[in-house]
Amino acid sequence: FALSGLAFSLLFTFLGPFALSQGVKAIRSFFVAYTIAALAVRVVGGRLADRLGHRLIAATALFLYGCVVASTGLLAPHHLVVLGLVFGIAHGALYPALMALLINLAPSARRPRILGLANGAMSIGISSLFPAGLMVARAGYPPTFAVAGGLVALASLLLRKRPRRR
Repeated sequence: FALSGLAFSLLFTFLGPFALSQGVKAIRSFFVAYTIAALAVRVVGGRLADRLGHRLIAATALFLYGCVVASTGLLAPHHLVVLGLVFGIAHGALYPALMALLINLAPSARRPRILGLANGAMSIGISSLFPAGLMVARAGYPPTFAVAGGLVALASLLLRKRPRRR
């Protein structure tokens, strides 16, 4: 949750300045594509995670989430619609699947605490934007996007199904 919060805030905060520095005049196509895709996934594919499994959808969406952020420095700002669509699909699928996974795995008495910790972790990730800004100032946009996105994509491995112990 913390890494996805950081990746989200990093992309939404620094995509504009990065695109402007590359000569792009408007970035609205990213946000329009992102919004349409995220809404479509939640409206049309709302039950997909229930059918395919919350863990599978969360892991796949988190991997896509990371890949979009990591590739932003390479592809953007000239592929804003594609990045927006894929990020919207990933975001629209990730959070409902991840929350459902947490709720299903947690004993009912511990759910409020676990959900509070998950939301707190996301807030910490979003709040980590200041150190990310320092990295942007030193290393530039593409390396910062690559590091943050790479960490998120690697974090998707944590959601892989673990073998049961005997």
